[in-house]
Amino acid sequence: MTLKSVVDLLNKQKIIEGMVRTQPMQRHELVEKVVHKKHLAELQTVLAGLSVSEIGKILAELPLDDARLLWQQIEAERLNDILWEVSSSLGADLAGDTEPHFHAGEVTAYELVDAQSRSASRSS
Repeated sequence: MTLKSVVDLLNKQKIIEGMVRTQPMQRHELVEKVVHKKHLAELQTVLAGLSVSEIGKILAELPLDDARLLWQQIEAERLNDILWEVSSSLGADLAGDTEPHFHAGEVTAYELVDAQSRSASRSS
């Protein structure tokens, strides 16, 4: 899934939620919650299929508000690894004072592949 696909999902979410808010209907709040949950589930599914490196690149390309929305949809156990993939300033904007850390007993090595670094974690 590419940056364009993630941006399209975020824009679709904004458009549809905006339409739902302006439409007169019964159970307006319920419809809005269902639509919101559906779009968040779509984002979470897309994110689950991406590597931390891909997510880091996407976060770096998005406007900050969209990056924050996307950050909130990432599984908690992946956040630390993604912090290694983004700039320290973006990491601070997304995660506050939280800084990336090494897991106990883990060594991370990087290799250069096609002009991009690739990490390979090993537990001791």
